[in-house]
Amino acid sequence: LWPSASLKAIPKTGAPDFVPADDGNQFAANCSNLQIVFGASGQHLQLPDGAEVEIAYEGALPDVFPVGRAALGATVNLYEGQDPDQWREGLALYDEVAYADLYPGVHLRFARQNGCLKSTYELEPGADPAQIHIRYSNATLSTGNDGRTLLITLPGGATLRETVPLAYQVVDGHEEPVDVVYELRDGGSYGFAIASSISPHAHLVIDPEIIYGTYLGGTNEDEGWSIAVDDAGNTYVGGVTWSADFPLAGRPTATTKDVFVAKYTPSGALVYVTIVSGSSGEEGNAVAVDADGNAFVAGETFSTDFPLLNAWQPYFAGYEDAFLLKLDASGKLAYSTYFGGSIGEEVNDIAVDAAGRVYLGGEVYSDNFPLLNPWSANTYGTDDEDGFVTIFDARGQMIYSTLISAPNRDQVFRIALDGQGNVVGCGMTSSPAFPTINAYQTSYGGDWDDAMVFKLNPWTNTMVYSTLLGGAGRDECIGLAVGTDGSAYVDGFTFSPNFPVTPGAIQPAIAGNEDLFVARLSSAGSQLLYSTFYGGSQTDKGLDLDLDSSGNVYVTGETNSANFPTYGALQPALGGDRDAFLLVMGPTLTRHYASYLGGSAYDRGWRMAVDNKHIVHITGGTASYNFPVYAAQQPWLAGQADAFLTRFGIMPPPTPTPTPTPTPTPYAAAAIGPEGGTVVMSYTNHSTVLTVPVDYVSAATVFTLTYEGLSNMQGDLQGMDHFFSLTTDAVPGTGWALPGALRLLLEFGPNPITTDTLALYYLAGGVWTTDTITVVTRTSDSYEADVAMTGVYGLLGNTNRVYMPVITRLR
Repeated sequence: LWPSASLKAIPKTGAPDFVPADDGNQFAANCSNLQIVFGASGQHLQLPDGAEVEIAYEGALPDVFPVGRAALGATVNLYEGQDPDQWREGLALYDEVAYADLYPGVHLRFARQNGCLKSTYELEPGADPAQIHIRYSNATLSTGNDGRTLLITLPGGATLRETVPLAYQVVDGHEEPVDVVYELRDGGSYGFAIASSISPHAHLVIDPEIIYGTYLGGTNEDEGWSIAVDDAGNTYVGGVTWSADFPLAGRPTATTKDVFVAKYTPSGALVYVTIVSGSSGEEGNAVAVDADGNAFVAGETFSTDFPLLNAWQPYFAGYEDAFLLKLDASGKLAYSTYFGGSIGEEVNDIAVDAAGRVYLGGEVYSDNFPLLNPWSANTYGTDDEDGFVTIFDARGQMIYSTLISAPNRDQVFRIALDGQGNVVGCGMTSSPAFPTINAYQTSYGGDWDDAMVFKLNPWTNTMVYSTLLGGAGRDECIGLAVGTDGSAYVDGFTFSPNFPVTPGAIQPAIAGNEDLFVARLSSAGSQLLYSTFYGGSQTDKGLDLDLDSSGNVYVTGETNSANFPTYGALQPALGGDRDAFLLVMGPTLTRHYASYLGGSAYDRGWRMAVDNKHIVHITGGTASYNFPVYAAQQPWLAGQADAFLTRFGIMPPPTPTPTPTPTPTPYAAAAIGPEGGTVVMSYTNHSTVLTVPVDYVSAATVFTLTYEGLSNMQGDLQGMDHFFSLTTDAVPGTGWALPGALRLLLEFGPNPITTDTLALYYLAGGVWTTDTITVVTRTSDSYEADVAMTGVYGLLGNTNRVYMPVITRLR
């Protein structure tokens, strides 16, 4: 589709656009559900119903090939089917593609805008616009409104509508409009006719706008189902896409769901997107990354032609097989393998250790699932799936595989590694006879399922512990992380009013029909160190959990409770039908932060990871057109639902910051005359010095500083408990302009505020402002400024407690 953008301002979406194909003289892009290939002197349009349209520039100069411009610095890898000759690796992405000298003195370029394409014709001084002759094969053209509308009817009835073309010349630095109309040359081609005079000495820009008659944007659903972060802070998002225009990289029309992996830098720049697809559909449920930036992806596939490379199991064994693949640091395939039996299996989670060994957990329906030195080989039929744990070495070869099984349904949802190389796992069981070992809870609670948690030593093939965790209703454990002491932190959801909770719980009773829970089990598994409900009056689910290096606990999931308990929230209210959320708690599971995350429709937080700088990375799915975004690679909702990537910087202080007790009194006052003087107020870790200059007043006047015990959370800002009011007898009270500037010197100790964001604020009408304050000097432990008003002041700034440095929405 050939819309247009003027040369003066090409909007940058940051989305991957033009991908070179073949020998570099072709480029591919997607506009909505249409695929476009740019070739020599024309384009090829592939319609969703399989129809094709050729667009040629008749009379164009020979051997005019498209050239990529504005490289994005990211690459795309496409693995479709099992023929390596058809795979494409390291394809560069561009924001623009151009035809230079399409006709003598006529240049054409395309750029991305609003989910589709914009084209611009630029004519050098004296070039004849009548040269431009555009022919559509397999389409019917007509005009209306005196040549100011062009209708292009495509096979199947879809219509392209080109509105009145904008044209202008830049004369003496000003854009002078030019009257241009469409001109039909015959039934299948058109050009432009100039209806007004033009200068032969200025460039002419013709800028038609095109609107596709169906819709613009992504065509289907996409969700982020897994996330990982490396030591450099790069984010890896994996998931599924049903959209042919994911990632706008020249893919064929999608008929099934495919696996994607996208890598982003800490600043949100795209590094690569890799698509892995067979003909029958697959799901990428889990992603992990090693110290070298290799990404490991696992899930399940229904495709007999799933792309394989150096495969441990090179054949498709059942109706659904698990898969494991490895991508190198540039997103290229290093190995890929099936593993499974004659029925079906799914990988739900993945972990990788320092030696490059890959650990997988999931569920299996096959009685002949591949096992190797198993702790349990007991299978219980295809109707009652079993859990499994499987390990591959750094070469992609299986070295251990066992079932986690009992007579009814058992599923392993999450796995993690402790410091001794044990595999800690959690999930659900419908088996009252689930084998418990050194357990906190040995009896099945009831209903459809109980949560279960276990620790397995695969190297000695022993179960350290396995325990149930649940009450009389349904209970499932879906999130897991392991502390430095080996204790297991888990979250999930429960319908059980009698779900086990501990004294001191944040929420000791269930608040709705279904609440999330957060619990901590001892390293030996026999003690419940902490457990709490959390939620509002409707449905709340914990879907993932992670820890930072300080032992703080982070939980994400979904809620439709309008009264979900928020705390210091960036988004304090439910945005739509269902929102994602972020909950942060300290090492003892005391609450530090809780916020909704979502727009006006449906949003879910699927997975999360916390990096070594305490940045929280969340991915999931959203159907909200107004999902909160910032510095976004793709700032709009492209289809029915999109994946999202959100990066929060939320690091609670190691211990709560107490409100200091002013000493010796919570205020300081002094009568100062024409000679000038100072007023000094000191309290724990802070001091405030007010300087009154010589001849500021003509007679002794009282100046007073009073400590104000305000909350450190002030809207989007964080304070350091350095709040005070300034008053003087020279004016009637607070909120008055002073007769002249007064100098304040504020000194302070360690605090949570990022140094370069620290500022002195004045509280005016309930709003913090810096408008009446002039900064003099600022250091890491002092702040000096001139102030012009009486009233309340405070040292505030951005912190690592609440800010959103990057939110990027993915296709």
